[in-house]
Amino acid sequence: METNGTPRGNGGGGSGYGEEEEHGPLAMALLLPPLPSLVSRLRNGREAQVLLDLDSIAASFDSLYRAFIALANASHHLQGAWDQLWLAQDPSVVKAIPVIAREMSRLNWARAKLMERMDCQLRLLHSCADALRHFVEVNATLAEELRMEGVERLAVDKELLMEMERGIELRVRRVLEGSFDVSGEP
Repeated sequence: METNGTPRGNGGGGSGYGEEEEHGPLAMALLLPPLPSLVSRLRNGREAQVLLDLDSIAASFDSLYRAFIALANASHHLQGAWDQLWLAQDPSVVKAIPVIAREMSRLNWARAKLMERMDCQLRLLHSCADALRHFVEVNATLAEELRMEGVERLAVDKELLMEMERGIELRVRRVLEGSFDVSGEP
């Protein structure tokens, strides 16, 4: 694990937590570390839940995004068919125009619903970023206090956790600002 929160060896498939599926844009941008790298450092259940929530949000958003792209492609093809029917000026195909119009309307409605659900996921992502910011601050303070008390090993664990969470939080903020940077650099 790099100290900036960028995971090593997570290339290939799925979320940072070992699932074997293709990364979507949000999962790629967040670069969540594998769960085993977190277990040894996490002692707070709420902190663990925030990190698991991030993984779940990324998977949900990416699934919605893939569905949105599929609908957009279908809509594009229907628009092409619509244009060809209007240009054909053939009375035998005029009956197809209302059918295509209804399907285009249905696809537009479905895309709007997907956009609403994607927006909801981004709002949840914002809440997780705020929670991560809190845990970064708590871990920084705790590491300092542990070091002053001579508990060096635990202080180092808290500092590493703090750096990892800071890296994740910075990537989440970049996503929320509209940058799907997959380089992992904060």
